[in-house]
Amino acid sequence: MLRRHLRPWLLRLATGLAITLVLTTSTGDARAQAERAAAQALFDEAVELRNRNQVPAACAKFEESLRLDPAVGTRFNLADCYERLGRVASAWTYFLEVAAATSMAGQEERAKAARSRAKNLEPRLSRMVIMPLAKPPGLRITRNGVDVGAAQWGTKVPVDPGAYVITAIAPGKRQWEQRVDVRGPAGVVEVAVPALADAPADAPPPPGPMGPNIVVPPPMPPPDRGTPPSTIAGLTIGALGVVGLGVGTAFGLIALDGKNDVDSLCPNDRCPSPETEALAATANEDAKTAGNVSTGALIGGGVLLVTGLVVWLAIPDDPAPATGLHWSPWVGPQGAGLGVSSHF
Repeated sequence: MLRRHLRPWLLRLATGLAITLVLTTSTGDARAQAERAAAQALFDEAVELRNRNQVPAACAKFEESLRLDPAVGTRFNLADCYERLGRVASAWTYFLEVAAATSMAGQEERAKAARSRAKNLEPRLSRMVIMPLAKPPGLRITRNGVDVGAAQWGTKVPVDPGAYVITAIAPGKRQWEQRVDVRGPAGVVEVAVPALADAPADAPPPPGPMGPNIVVPPPMPPPDRGTPPSTIAGLTIGALGVVGLGVGTAFGLIALDGKNDVDSLCPNDRCPSPETEALAATANEDAKTAGNVSTGALIGGGVLLVTGLVVWLAIPDDPAPATGLHWSPWVGPQGAGLGVSSHF
């Protein structure tokens, strides 16, 4: 049986759980808030730069804002910025990503607008097709240092206008390299990779994972974008629910202890004296109060725990808010379309 001197300890335990929760979640929340604040500031500067026709600087600001807070609205604005900059393939890709995200969120009007922007860019897309004429074992092809997988060989892949260096290497073969200029605004650039010549017997192995005794470092992890807001919200709400259950349990034990005190003072509801009856009445009221607190805390904790689980599992990490996106038409030297001037 729990005695009365344990009650302060139980109260301290419940308070400690609540304080620990606050201290644990405040650091993550502060970091997320700081990143969102920085993303908003960058977004606002990017809009101003774009309005002053300083497109390259605006795109750089949008890129950093998107890295800190991958909001759908920022992605749309970056696509618009890339289109103005002439990076048609990048703009086309981002518009399609926005269309997919907003469609999944049930925002069909916004998805339709993004698909329309992407469709309008399709006639202006430049494409590159890379086809090796021979495929020795371990053949590796890169475009500006980025691997072009075998599944892409022979496929017309949209690319931005600009200069590209195509490189092909294979074990026991000489490295082949060619510079390709994609001028746009549309068309297909074909790159035929010739059969690689044999390397001298005493030549060092080519760089990359094909050479003998080459230790390839693991790929760099993606940049840390912080904990998604839905995860933070779900875990915070769920943790509050756990604290509520703990508090309810603690007060339930206090109520049980008070009931045991009443039974010990007045066995079988018979008090030996008026003084004892008064003490039993006080203990009984305390037990009832603790029981009510326990019931409320257990119910509230259960609701919060279930709510946190639903938020964590049901809400996407990059939700597309239904409000906050302001559309405005624009006309420029590269065409016309819809612009966005707010942040999500």
